[in-house]
Amino acid sequence: MRFRLVWLTWLLLLGCWNPFHPPSVEGPAYPLPTQPEQVIQNLQTAYIAKDLEAYLSCLDPDSFKFYFDSQEDSIAEILREYWGLDSLVWGYSQERIATEELFDAVNSIQLTLFSRGLQYDSTGTRATALYDYILSLDPSPPDIDLVEGRALFVLRKRPSDGLWYIVLWQDYALEE
Repeated sequence: MRFRLVWLTWLLLLGCWNPFHPPSVEGPAYPLPTQPEQVIQNLQTAYIAKDLEAYLSCLDPDSFKFYFDSQEDSIAEILREYWGLDSLVWGYSQERIATEELFDAVNSIQLTLFSRGLQYDSTGTRATALYDYILSLDPSPPDIDLVEGRALFVLRKRPSDGLWYIVLWQDYALEE
């Protein structure tokens, strides 16, 4: 018993172990989004890590809008059945709900993004980025191994902090 007490005291003194302050778990690094590409990289990292708060920090909570491709026939039924969403367009609150449901429903997510270009407006405070993506979920929905698509992001540089946020995300199915 005395050996255990000495060992615990030694660990406490060295700062190696503290029962009242367990070691923090290191997560992925999220650089400040000082450029639009960093926002997209943070979004990808957060999605793979299933880190809801980091994911949501990529979105402008005051003006974010998400649009699904209305040409994709089955998506409305999937959204209604699995997430209780009746629209192909939603804002920040609905995005939080949908993403949280997704993160809770799967064990792992793989998301690969391929940049197809980035353009700034004349003021340098808005940017449009186009990405192709491949999304894989485990477990995956029935009859779906990979989801491939194209995402158009409109980002805005917020004057208050100089950081970039996604204000619009349009999701499109790739033509087969």
